[in-house]
This record gives sequence, C-alpha cells and structure tokens, in this order.
Amino acid sequence: MADPLYLPLRDLLDGQSAPVAVALLSLVDCPERRATLVQRGLPPAWVERYWPGTDLRHEPSAHAATFLDVKASWKQYGRNWRTSEVGCALSHRSALRAFLATSARLLLVLEDDVIPTTPDLLPALHRIVAPLLCVRPQALLCHLGPRPEHLDPTDLRPLRLAHPGPPPPLRLHQNRTKPLWRAHAYLISREAAERCLSLEPRGLWLLADDWQQRRQAGALGLLLVAHPAIFQQDDVTPSTQQEPIPISLSSGPSPSLCRRVRAGLRHRWLTFRDRLLRRRPHLLR
Repeated sequence: MADPLYLPLRDLLDGQSAPVAVALLSLVDCPERRATLVQRGLPPAWVERYWPGTDLRHEPSAHAATFLDVKASWKQYGRNWRTSEVGCALSHRSALRAFLATSARLLLVLEDDVIPTTPDLLPALHRIVAPLLCVRPQALLCHLGPRPEHLDPTDLRPLRLAHPGPPPPLRLHQNRTKPLWRAHAYLISREAAERCLSLEPRGLWLLADDWQQRRQAGALGLLLVAHPAIFQQDDVTPSTQQEPIPISLSSGPSPSLCRRVRAGLRHRWLTFRDRLLRRRPHLLR
C-alpha cells in the first residue's frame, strides 16, 4: 500500500495533497530504466507517475545554448556545457517550479538511475522526513546519497532537531568551501526551491548538482547529508553524453536595475536569517 505521506508531483498538480511531493525524473523514451526501478523496490506509483525530463539530445546545440546565462556559466566553470548538462538542469528546474505550485512542504527528487541501499526504503525515508517536517520551515536540502569520494567525514557533524523521537540519521555538512556533487537523490524544502530558482533570472549558470555554489550564493541555509546513504547511483547503465555545446559570450537581455536590487536585498536578508537560525537553534522549534 502506498504511503500517504508521499505522492507523485503530478498527482499533487491534479489536486491531491501530501506533505512530500515525489518527482522521479526520467526520459519519456526510457521505459526500460523505469521498469528496473520497480524491480529495485521503488513504489510503482512513483515510477508510473514519473516527471518527464529532457537531455536535449534531439535538439541542436545552438538551441541548448539559449537556456544559458553564458557569461555567468563561463565565469563559474571556465568551460562549455554539454547539452546533456543543460537538459539535466532544465529537468530539475521544471520539477522545482511545479513543486512550488503545490502545497507540499518537501520535494523528493530522484533520477532514474538510483539504487536504494535498503529494502526498507519507506521506513528509512520516514526517519529523515518526519523530523524535517517537525522543524520550522527554512531553506534546506538533504542529499540522500553522496558518493564516498565526494565526502570528507570531518566536514560532517551530528544534527540536533527539536522533534520527538530518536535522533535522525542526518549530518550537517558544515564546510562551506568543500563541494558536494550529484543530484540523483535529494530532499528540498519550498524555501530552498524558491531561492534556487531566483538565482538564475537570466538563464542557467549552475550545474544541477552544484550544491556548494548554491549554498555560497545564499540559496541553501542548511545542507544536510543522509547518514548512512539511502540511495546509490547506478554507474553501470550508460548515460547520454554529448560534445560541449558551441557558445558565444554575447549576453541576452539584462534584467532591470530594480529587479537586480530586489534580488540582492532578498538574498542578503535570507542569508542573515539563516545565520541567525544556526546561532539560535531554539528558533527552529
């Protein structure tokens, strides 16, 4: 029986309600990958009501370049993007936008190459989700399956939350200079989703899994890690790879001065609020 705590994002957009929306990102023409997910233990409803993604593999590279904030992305990474990276970022962004159109408090994002690390997937998720639903809403992201080589144990510390029950299997990623990659499995709050979307008014300039840069830009107040991991990523199934897209440094239309000022003031206020919450954890109650 499906857990009423979680509903596919598409069901929520159809008028149903649940505290946690689920967006399983998958390409329409990859039914074999989704069939594998059911065999691995994901709830069939999550798989059947997947969120359609894109990798732009059938689009010309010039079209993919139109989605980029070219100057900002080149400044950030010093290289051209692959069209698959653009498509991945667009897929995640579309799920975040749809999530904000629902009443759910958290969004569970899964890519179609995830592998659960436990046969008791829903109870393992509940031990993380239940405490997060008890705390005061804030901009948080919880990575549910970072790769060991991307994680230094000294950068993590136990997380204390004001909630009944045992301590959650979560760690706080406290090193703001260390990157944390991969976007195959994560939980994100409404506040964090809104901020992440507001970071890119002129186009994409952050890769879908660049969580460290989003935190530095003020979009993520808390960056959490599931410990132990609940999901791994399938490194055997090949993913689509393309050559880097040819782009020029000509910029598109700039946002108005008023819009830029409002965005800057908003990020300053949100950053100040997150620092206050970290220094006074009793405010999370």
